Amino acid sequence: MKQFLISILIIFQFSYCFSQKLYKEEIDILKVKGDKNIYIGKPLKDLLKEIQPPIKRVIATPSININSYVGNLSFNFHNQQGIDSILRLGKTPITLVVLVKEYFDWDFHKRPKGKETIWTIEDERKYGILTIVGFRIYGDTTIAN
Repeated sequence: MKQFLISILIIFQFSYCFSQKLYKEEIDILKVKGDKNIYIGKPLKDLLKEIQPPIKRVIATPSININSYVGNLSFNFHNQQGIDSILRLGKTPITLVVLVKEYFDWDFHKRPKGKETIWTIEDERKYGILTIVGFRIYGDTTIAN
């Protein structure tokens, strides 16, 4: 019985260590909307840890104040040059807009010069606690990896 429990524990640890991310490619981001029940009411960090393509750019729109409508974070998986080249093709890059419940502070002008729209590990730590209340996803699927 003891060996059985140890075996189960080892299997559980391996599956935890090598768990696969749900969204491996940019095109997979479209699946988030179908999986919304997994994330609604959960912290943003729960969603972010499931996204494999690196987030290259973010535009944040905080709510006006604590009592107003929800704020949002718009995530792109291309840097500005990549976005510009996609737009020149007459297409729209896939964008994940996450609506969050809490008021959060985001001042474009207080971010490091030249990196105002770059999503960082520090941002993930700071804003990962925000509660997800909805999603919008848009963009052309024909440009995804």
